[in-house]
Amino acid sequence: MSEESMYEKLERAWLRERASDELQPLDPNFFREMRDWIDRLRKEALESNEITRTILEKQAEICDALLSSLLKMRAVKVAALLVSGERLEGIDEELKFLKSALGMEEIEEKVKIVGKKEVRGAPLVLVTFKSQVPAFVGVDLAVYGPFSEGDVAHIPEENARILARRGLVEVLSEDESSKRD
Repeated sequence: MSEESMYEKLERAWLRERASDELQPLDPNFFREMRDWIDRLRKEALESNEITRTILEKQAEICDALLSSLLKMRAVKVAALLVSGERLEGIDEELKFLKSALGMEEIEEKVKIVGKKEVRGAPLVLVTFKSQVPAFVGVDLAVYGPFSEGDVAHIPEENARILARRGLVEVLSEDESSKRD
């Protein structure tokens, strides 16, 4: 597949995921193919003249950011599905990619104490849990929970929106000044 069509495939997947609250279907090898393609761009950049190298490095950087954003959106949706008890099929390859992309040690380092008002740059909101909710991975890839009915915590705004839509939390306050580092 050519670079342009690989980029278009990545962009289409990102746009579909962003436009929907539901987890969108992806080819089981999607993340591996994209990672391989981005790695090829970087390798090609190293073997190119200065102008081409700059262009290819920037293209790889943009695609890497888009792929990372797509993965985070999907992680939030998977977490919401797990919380709601729905059965997930066809995400084994995606979970393997997530584990390898982050490294298990890094995931463990990202576990945050619930209740902090600032965690890495994205807005947090205060919510109360209407029912028992198992631990979930936030948009920041930090682990939140588990929670019992009546618990109050600051969680990422996007996670709160999804959980509220499913009737699992009530948003108590939206604190726009609470940003992540």
